Amino acid sequence: MKARNPYTGEIDYEFPPTSPAELGTICTRLREAQPGWQRRGLEGRAKVLRKFAAAVARHRDELIESIVRDTGRYGISVREAALEPVIEREIAAAFEFAREETLGETELADVVNRRQLASYVLVGNITPWNFPCSMAFLDTIPALVAGSAVVVKPSEVTPRFIDVVERILADVPELAEVLAFVRGGGLLGAELISQVDYVCFTGSVETGRKVYRAAAERFIPASLELGGKDPLVVLAGADPVKAAASAVVGSCIASGQICTALERIYVAEESYDEFVAAAVACAGRVEINYPDIRKGFIGPFILERQADTVRQHIEDAVGRGAEVHTGGEIIDHGGKWCLPTVLTNVDHSMKVMREESFGPLIPIMPFSSSGEAVRLANDSEYGLTASVLAGDPEEGEEVARALNAGGVSVNRPGITLMVRGIEQDAWNASGLGKNRMGREGIRRFSRSKAIMTYGGPDDAVAPALARQVFTGS
Repeated sequence: MKARNPYTGEIDYEFPPTSPAELGTICTRLREAQPGWQRRGLEGRAKVLRKFAAAVARHRDELIESIVRDTGRYGISVREAALEPVIEREIAAAFEFAREETLGETELADVVNRRQLASYVLVGNITPWNFPCSMAFLDTIPALVAGSAVVVKPSEVTPRFIDVVERILADVPELAEVLAFVRGGGLLGAELISQVDYVCFTGSVETGRKVYRAAAERFIPASLELGGKDPLVVLAGADPVKAAASAVVGSCIASGQICTALERIYVAEESYDEFVAAAVACAGRVEINYPDIRKGFIGPFILERQADTVRQHIEDAVGRGAEVHTGGEIIDHGGKWCLPTVLTNVDHSMKVMREESFGPLIPIMPFSSSGEAVRLANDSEYGLTASVLAGDPEEGEEVARALNAGGVSVNRPGITLMVRGIEQDAWNASGLGKNRMGREGIRRFSRSKAIMTYGGPDDAVAPALARQVFTGS
């Protein structure tokens, strides 16, 4: 298989895909090693994972370089390669969970009940291309902490970082026994689902439906985080200039190629004109990271066809009466970029307000009341996250409570992305299954088993019929 460099547009990487037979061998090996991993206990697993974090630090530069080639961006790749805080956060959550979870004995009459948390033996993790390294570990680390073995299939679009991760794992053989990465496309992902006991998937709604059907056929649980069309509601009391800057940053973060980017902006009509003017001015100052990859806020489209989707959304909006104030064109330097594109005169008949764009588009629509703002924001098949900007925090929270989203940031977009320990469930088509945040993100990889031992008198166990069967009397 071949991979395209999103910055140059050139095919510069080839790799042999994992065959179904190889996948079967890998999964068998992981299954055989998992009981020993679980017997290490939480303290033992934490020790190994901290050893892994130290190995990541030693290989940091080459890991960053591989992610840069995978994604065409530098600054975000530096942050993405910093796995140590992620590992420490999940370990801390696990210890907190262990302290709060009741695992001791309880007695009911003559029965002693002991509760066991039995980890799923093998977890499959199918991950996306927009944050290839960090997303590969977002579900993987909690599963390992819980005691499961894990097989990860990253996107075939961004496979380069796997080489470095495997070199890191070679430094931690205890972890390599229960963690493996495989390479391939959708067919390998389908085969993976047939081999595991629990599947995690992050990606599109269309593929998520296929994953969920396949998991249902095997009666295995699935955790799905899918697309988003996240709204920002700017109430009348918010400062329109500061709000516009927040909107531009929130829409363009990671070039819009993140499911929690702001994709729909609703502004109180009293401050609409001032907000639009400020957004246009702010967007006009944003630059792409070409020709210097270390400068500029906007990186290239990682998946080339995503540029076509963004172009279609702009053309559809313009064809239906929208006005483009900034950007609006796909820039081709081998790789493909799009500058922040502010759109007005938009409505919900347009793709840009209904379908996931996954690009730096900033469509702005006025509303006349907070009730209308809530109605517009909730008029979507998605419900991942949302944001509210308000002069009065209480008013902001009141609107937030009415929004159909798993996490709502008030007075600073993106809080739900920065604070990872708070549980938040996706709504509608944005996801399904157990929450990946906080203690629940670890608890989902274990099943509760009740072991009930009878310790009472024999005659209570053997009523008349049982005595007749066992003794003939």
